[in-house]
Amino acid sequence: MLEADGRARSQVTRARIIEATVACLVRGGFSNTTMRSVAAGAGTSVGAVQYHFPTKQDLLIETLTEIFQEVVLRLGELGKVTGSEYDRARRIVRTLWSFYQGERFLAASEILLGTRMEPQATRPVLRAREALIRAYRSSWDQVIGDTPLAPNARFALLQFIISTLRGLGLLAGQVRDEPFYEEQLAILEGMVAGVLASGHLPGCQPAGPERELPARRLAVV
Repeated sequence: MLEADGRARSQVTRARIIEATVACLVRGGFSNTTMRSVAAGAGTSVGAVQYHFPTKQDLLIETLTEIFQEVVLRLGELGKVTGSEYDRARRIVRTLWSFYQGERFLAASEILLGTRMEPQATRPVLRAREALIRAYRSSWDQVIGDTPLAPNARFALLQFIISTLRGLGLLAGQVRDEPFYEEQLAILEGMVAGVLASGHLPGCQPAGPERELPARRLAVV
């Protein structure tokens, strides 16, 4: 019983540290996110942070992985989307937008920008992306697997949606203009609805069995 309580408290502390890391990244940026600032935000000691995450890189990679998994959960929430093509497109876009307009996406962007000049961080970041790519593709196939789209076109459509929302999300972190974002989202929804209805994604080349799309192409953040 005591051991179970200890594990539960440890998990709560770990989650609090991750959330404090997100808050530090959003408010102070990558350079101002330190083990000390995270500990203060989490209401714990630096030693407690280092117990869960021995180095700043460990902390940032785990935070990034947690954020990636949130996108998987958002896709999983969609399940098999039914209704008209427009209804389906709107639900897909709005569900993903709820992530990309939020602080966790901005925090992930800070991590990627901050570690881009750190060679020792490059491989862990790529591993974090590649470890989750199957989950993204599996969840996405469940969402639109009944459409006329070929598998490679489904994946390319997901990349297009994410790329668009990623750009809007970065802008939303700096500029408040809800009518503009609503207009952009409506355009994206219309485009996605047209693709779902026609089964054709302009510019997407057929992929043969020998041409597997590389996992790292799916840039979630």
